[in-house]
Amino acid sequence: MTHDIHKARLFRSIWIASLLLVTMAVLLQTYRPYVAVQPLQGVAVSSAPQVALNWQNWLSGEYQTQIEAWLNTHIGFRSVMVRLANQLTYTVFRQSVQWKEGTRVLLGKDDWLFEGLSVRAYQWPGWRTNAELEEAVQQLATLQQLMMEKRNLPVALVLAPSKPHIYPEYMDSTHQQKRMNVEASVFSDYQRIVPLLEKQNIVFSDGPAILTRLKDVQEHPFFPKSGMHWNDYAAFLVLQDLRERVNPKLHKPLSLPEITGFEKRSPEREDTDLAKLMNIYTTHELITDEMYPLVKRPHVSPDQQPRVLIVGDSFSYQLAYALKHYGMCREVNVYDYFQTLRSYTGTILESKANISWEQLLSHYDLIIIENVENLIPEFGFGFMNEAITYLEGEPDSPHALQDP
Repeated sequence: MTHDIHKARLFRSIWIASLLLVTMAVLLQTYRPYVAVQPLQGVAVSSAPQVALNWQNWLSGEYQTQIEAWLNTHIGFRSVMVRLANQLTYTVFRQSVQWKEGTRVLLGKDDWLFEGLSVRAYQWPGWRTNAELEEAVQQLATLQQLMMEKRNLPVALVLAPSKPHIYPEYMDSTHQQKRMNVEASVFSDYQRIVPLLEKQNIVFSDGPAILTRLKDVQEHPFFPKSGMHWNDYAAFLVLQDLRERVNPKLHKPLSLPEITGFEKRSPEREDTDLAKLMNIYTTHELITDEMYPLVKRPHVSPDQQPRVLIVGDSFSYQLAYALKHYGMCREVNVYDYFQTLRSYTGTILESKANISWEQLLSHYDLIIIENVENLIPEFGFGFMNEAITYLEGEPDSPHALQDP
């Protein structure tokens, strides 16, 4: 009996000592990090509390609120524990963790990953009013006309497809169903805006239609299973269509590269963005080799190629990469959400506050406005309105070049 009591006390002592050691290790890692841990992908880290510890802040609860917010992202070994929990959810239950904020990653069939907002747009189509769509199209028509009249600068629209639109068969069955109170006859914003663009004679390339049409005849996919954005191959196919539409308006036409084959290799750049947001330890089932086109670049002198500006969302970078990497243009930059000017690789070139309209419009030979399907009609994210205001304030130039 005495032996059992001593044994129980020993276990209790070891348990208490272990808890104290773990607590001390976590506290030390929180305030004086001593182990390098991999941070979580896509998680905003709160700044250090700015409130002083005094009786007033303590009694009002302000101090506790800020400390709690800080501890939620800074407590020692948090990323390790979160990844372990996410790994358990994925391995055992074959599910992705649903974050309350930020990008939601949804796990589909055969470990295909989808982004929450694009799935939501697929489930709940047509939430924009007809007036909103008509206004955006009219504004785009006005911009195209003013740009050609005053600057002889073509503006073209590229509609990029969402992953659920092209590959609904890889989504989970619960994501494939439209909302119960939405009639089957309700058209999506994309379906309703295309006739409006055609009616106004807008120069545009219909990415969703092009890739849907080619999906069953092309051997290789247009989206990586581990990412949310279309791949280089899909962007290249849409650019071929765009080239035919804008080249008659360009003094320096977009060149025509040739696909000579495909190479299977590890996913590049944004092609693993959703898999990384899963924040798990084993991603070999999610991140698999992808097919990339081998392209023969055209033999064209750089000074005979156009400079291109793309104003759009995150899908713009695949367009920009294909334009530059495959030798279709001399230079291409991305005006990211009309906030920051970046190179085609994402490197920051200039902030919006430091860019003059004269500098912008005089530098490029072609402006592409890109809009992913589920963000229609956020064309240019304010770019169109400001550009129209600037152009309308300009005097008519007697030296404006005529349409080629």
